Amino acid sequence: MTGLRFIVFAPAMQCIPIAVSLLLAFRFEEVMQIAKARDRKIIDAECSFAEAIVAIQNEYAGIERYPGRLLIADAEDENFVATRRVGEYTIFSYRYSPRQLLQFALKDSSWAEGVAFQAGAYKIIGVKQFKTPTGFPVRLLVAQGFQCYGPP
Repeated sequence: MTGLRFIVFAPAMQCIPIAVSLLLAFRFEEVMQIAKARDRKIIDAECSFAEAIVAIQNEYAGIERYPGRLLIADAEDENFVATRRVGEYTIFSYRYSPRQLLQFALKDSSWAEGVAFQAGAYKIIGVKQFKTPTGFPVRLLVAQGFQCYGPP
């Protein structure tokens, strides 16, 4: 990936979060250096919660590959809306297509229902099983906000 430049804090796929401009004109290697300086457990960075969850649902990628990675929420990810709280987690949902409901959990219970997700950097901290409102078990990626600047 040498020589690739970022429009905004993002890997080579050129995510462009509209709401937040984190780091401008950094190469992937520079982004990873900053991320690893803040958290040595970061293993990689990728664009888009929507793309990651679609890849999992379509079985292009296993859900277990994501913990330890940064996902850079882009403009499309602002279509996710807080739909409910479960303990210390907020569940975000996005009707991606008539047949695909995309969901993930954010370890942060301060989001009000109906509030749109914000573009930015989020660390995938794990995978957790939740129950849908009808009692069906579902495994979701669990994310946590990631600060790229300021005190650790």
